[in-house]
Amino acid sequence: MHSFSNSKDFHVLRCTTKGLREEMDALLECLEVACLVRRETVLHAMHRRRFAAVQLKNPIGDSRGLSDVLEVGDWAERLGDHCSIRDVFALAAVSSSSRQMAEDAIRKSRMHLYVLGGSSDQHSHLSSVERLGTEATAWETLPPMATARTRFSALAVVMAGGLYISRRMQLTAIVDRLDLNMGTWEELPAMHQMRHSCAFAVMGGRLYACGGEDFKGRTLRSVERLGPDSLNDIAAWETLPSMTEARCSPAFAVLRGHLYVCGGEGHGSTLSSAERLGPNADNWWALPSMEEARFSPACAVMGSRLYVCGGEGPNGNMLSTFERLDPDTAIWETLPPMSESRLRPSFAVMGARLYVCGGMNDEGLPLSFVERFDPDVGAWESLPLMSEARHSCACAVMGRRLYICGGEGPSGRILNSVERFDPDAGTWEPLPSMSEVRSLHLAVVAA
Repeated sequence: MHSFSNSKDFHVLRCTTKGLREEMDALLECLEVACLVRRETVLHAMHRRRFAAVQLKNPIGDSRGLSDVLEVGDWAERLGDHCSIRDVFALAAVSSSSRQMAEDAIRKSRMHLYVLGGSSDQHSHLSSVERLGTEATAWETLPPMATARTRFSALAVVMAGGLYISRRMQLTAIVDRLDLNMGTWEELPAMHQMRHSCAFAVMGGRLYACGGEDFKGRTLRSVERLGPDSLNDIAAWETLPSMTEARCSPAFAVLRGHLYVCGGEGHGSTLSSAERLGPNADNWWALPSMEEARFSPACAVMGSRLYVCGGEGPNGNMLSTFERLDPDTAIWETLPPMSESRLRPSFAVMGARLYVCGGMNDEGLPLSFVERFDPDVGAWESLPLMSEARHSCACAVMGRRLYICGGEGPSGRILNSVERFDPDAGTWEPLPSMSEVRSLHLAVVAA
C-alpha cells in the first residue's frame, strides 16, 4: 500500500479528489439538462461495476438474482406504502427487475376506488360517480353517468385506461366509457343485441358480453366482443360463437386466457352447467357441471383455480356451499361451506384469500359478520365484525386493504359510511363517508 511522506501530500490528494467530484457533478448536471443521461443511470452503472468487481473477487456460487427475490412477497405494495414517489423513481433505474416493481408501485400509488350509481331508496336510482384515493382523505365527485343504474341493470370493468359500464336504453344495450385521465364520459356503439344480467369481462384487452336477458325476458346464448375495428381502429362490437347454453346472471371469470361461465338461470331453471371460451374466441367448450346449481353466485380466481361460492339455489334458497374447479383436470372439488348462508354479501380476493362481508340472513336482517377462506389451509376463518351491519354494499381491494362502501343497514336505512380492513393489523378503520347514501352500487379500482 502506498504511504504518504507527509500531510502535505495527503492534503493535495484530498483537494484533487474533491475537484474531480465537483467536475463529475457539473458534467452530470450538464448531461441531465441536455436530457442525455439521468444521474440515476450513472449511479446504476457505477454500482453495477463495483458489484461485479466484488463478486469476481468473492464469488458466492449462486445464480439467483434480484428478479428471483422480487417474485416472493408483495414488494410493490410495501414499496408504495413506505417510500416516496422520488425514491420509487430512483429504484426504477437500478435494474430491469426493480424497474418493473417500481412501475407497479407507482401505478398502485395512483389508484382510486370508484363508486358508481346505486339506489338512494327503494324508488330512486343514482347516476352520480365519486372516487377515493389511496390516502383516503376525501371523496372526489366526478361527472355523472348518462343514466341512473344499479348492479341489477349494469356491470363495470376497467380496461386500457378506461372504466366501462353497461346500461339498457330502450331496445338496445349501450356501454359508456369513462376516460380515467380526462374524467369525461363517452358513449360507445350499441351492442348488436339488447342484454342485461350478462357475463361482462375483459380478456386479452377486449370486452366480452355473454348471454343475459333481452327486453322480452328471454335468456340468451349469444356472445359479443368489443374491440377496435380492423379497418378503421374504431371500437366496434363483433359477434362470436354462442355459448352451449342460454344463461343469465352466471358466475364468470378469466383464468389462464380462458373465459369461464358457470351456473346462472336458463329458461326458468337454475343451472349447474359450466363452459369456457378459449383465447382465440372461436369455440365454447362444455365443462363438467358444478356440484350444485346456482343463480348469481360469487366467482373468484385464486392461484390456478376457479372458485364459485353461494348464490341462490333452484328453490330460491340462499346457499352457503363452496366449490372450485381445477382447469387442468376439469374436476370440481367441494370445499367447506361458509359459516352462514347469506343474500347480497360482498366478495373480494385479497392476498390469495377470499373475503365475504355482510349480507342478509334468512330473517332478512343485515349482517356485520366477515369471514375469509384460505386455500392453503382449506378452511374459513372468522374476522372482526364490521362497524355497521350491511348488505348490498360495494367491496373492493386497493393497496392491500379491503374497502366496504355503503349498502343497506338495519330498518332499511341506506348508508354512506365507508370502512376498510387491514389484514396485517386485523382491524377495521372508519373512513370519510361518501357524498351520497348508496345501495346496490358498483365499485371498481383503477389507476
